[in-house]
Amino acid sequence: MTDHNQYPGQSIPVDGAFEVFEGNRENLITLTRNGELLQVGDQLPPIPGINPDGVPFILHTVNAFGTPTCDRCTDMLEAFHRDHPDVPIYSLTKQEPEQMRTENEDESPITHDRIQIDQNTAIDLGVELAPGEGADTEFWPTALRRTVAVIGGDGRILHIEQPDDQEQFPNFDALYDAVLAA
Repeated sequence: MTDHNQYPGQSIPVDGAFEVFEGNRENLITLTRNGELLQVGDQLPPIPGINPDGVPFILHTVNAFGTPTCDRCTDMLEAFHRDHPDVPIYSLTKQEPEQMRTENEDESPITHDRIQIDQNTAIDLGVELAPGEGADTEFWPTALRRTVAVIGGDGRILHIEQPDDQEQFPNFDALYDAVLAA
């Protein structure tokens, strides 16, 4: 039997994600291992550099540091981290370390962890994006689906948001409530 999957790493595509950029809708495909996005109750797949170790934490994906939507999400999480330094926050990106922001918009240092992940880890997490109809074929393969999640100390997902519209902001209050209640 021949595998006709055009996507890498034995991934299964999920349609639905999009972004409207300069008035044009760019349809995106999320690559997953099982054809489904992660859900509350799922075990978080292994991520190099992260060990739940009994402590709940926030997981956040960043398409591109230096873009307004991604930077605003990073800034909001950093503000929470300053108020709750005991809550680990991990921002995942495919960008090179020199492209990752080191300062907040008010020029205060970003203190939470930023971790570069590879394509296989992104597919395992169901956050790898591929360009669909009308999408920029150079940008999207380096990007990740917008995701914020609270992971329990046992590695299970307690709260997750993965909006289809990549410009949509997550409900940060619900995220913060979930991690503080964990």
